[in-house]
Amino acid sequence: MRWDDDKLRALALNLLLQGEIRRAVTSAPLIEHLDDLGIVIPIRERKDIFQLVPVRLTDYRHYLAVRWPDYAIAEAHFTGLNEKASAAGLRELRREHLDLPTGIKRLNRKTWSAFAGAHSKSRETATPTGVTLTTDDLLRARVNDGLCLQGPSGEYFDLTLWQRLTTEVILPERAFDAEWQFIGTFPDFILTVENLGTFVDLPKPPGCLLLHSPGWNTALASRLIGCLPSEIPWVHFGDLDPNGIRIPEALEVAERHPVFWIPDATAVVVDTHSLPFRAPWPDCTVLSHPTLLRLKETQRWLEQETIILTPEFAVELAELSMKLHRVKPME
Repeated sequence: MRWDDDKLRALALNLLLQGEIRRAVTSAPLIEHLDDLGIVIPIRERKDIFQLVPVRLTDYRHYLAVRWPDYAIAEAHFTGLNEKASAAGLRELRREHLDLPTGIKRLNRKTWSAFAGAHSKSRETATPTGVTLTTDDLLRARVNDGLCLQGPSGEYFDLTLWQRLTTEVILPERAFDAEWQFIGTFPDFILTVENLGTFVDLPKPPGCLLLHSPGWNTALASRLIGCLPSEIPWVHFGDLDPNGIRIPEALEVAERHPVFWIPDATAVVVDTHSLPFRAPWPDCTVLSHPTLLRLKETQRWLEQETIILTPEFAVELAELSMKLHRVKPME
């Protein structure tokens, strides 16, 4: 047994405070050891409950002191509380002298979990007062020609120039808490896509603002779209599977959702590239599209990347761009 493990310490402390312990997978090694020493005995009516032998209390305290020298501090803390000792509670007690530096308004979730929880991936800690916890995801964008940013003091940044140098524009989550606005030329339309391959390889029309919105992780794409006028058309292109047709429902800006675009060019690859799908397709209105009907009938699905290199897709995307073309620049 490892006595630097807070879970083991919590079990041992609760036995001291409550006088009994329930046998379980986690507590079995401790119970077996204490049973061999005669410090606990099973309750006759409940074979899974062991009680601390009253006359062996001093021996148990010595047993704890050898293995956990500071146990008395934890005992004093939890005595009288209306809660059992826990691994999380012991960690909080050990760290109670540590405070966040003043002035912190934003903190990465993993930084906070590592500081206040069991480890960076733990989810058991409450959000600190006055602090916004962030995931610090990145939004990848391929911007339309002429789109720029303007800062609070009038500073100006050409996103098109940035894109020429780096092939795309990347905005971190914290950028959306800064004071800036879009200026220059609005996009003719916004196109969100589900998969990275589609985002980087799709033949983007010049007037299109293309955003990578990976799967259900739609927050940053929605936040950027919320920075643009609501009259700009918004189209979503995803995998042709049940999740792919549900994701546009999660993409929301001020109760506005994108139009789910199903290119007719999918007919070119539905027989050559579709994949088996085990679960049944749901009933929904978009299943009226011929490609989706065929996929449902054959119990298959289609990755969106399969069509973006076909000539038919390039023609259809150009036609969509012409249909949604805007001539009105941003004032």
